[in-house]
Amino acid sequence: MNDPKPSIKIYIYSNRSLSNGLNNILWGIEEEGLLYEINIFHMESAINLAYKAALDSRLDVGIGVGEDGEVVLHYAKLNEESPLFICNLQRGNVVLRTIGANAARLVKGIPFKLVGDIG
Repeated sequence: MNDPKPSIKIYIYSNRSLSNGLNNILWGIEEEGLLYEINIFHMESAINLAYKAALDSRLDVGIGVGEDGEVVLHYAKLNEESPLFICNLQRGNVVLRTIGANAARLVKGIPFKLVGDIG
């Protein structure tokens, strides 16, 4: 059986260009030693994308990047309208890297990194 490795799912709106901001999110996940998988969807809302990603992930953690550049970190055990963190791709490298790291830290069960007001 070819079962994929558990990973944090990242769902991106289909017309959204992949930017340096996304790279920072990925680097944050990698720094914490976890895997990620990126998928493209025609769904505009970052909250909806993140929640779907969390439900689809064997780790129960998902990140969504919406049409407007909003970035959401979500956990499958939360209400869809109550994500953990929300920011924008324009917030800067440190904040975006922290979103990625916090996604991985949620999986690992260790305290979140805090940088400014990210959520």
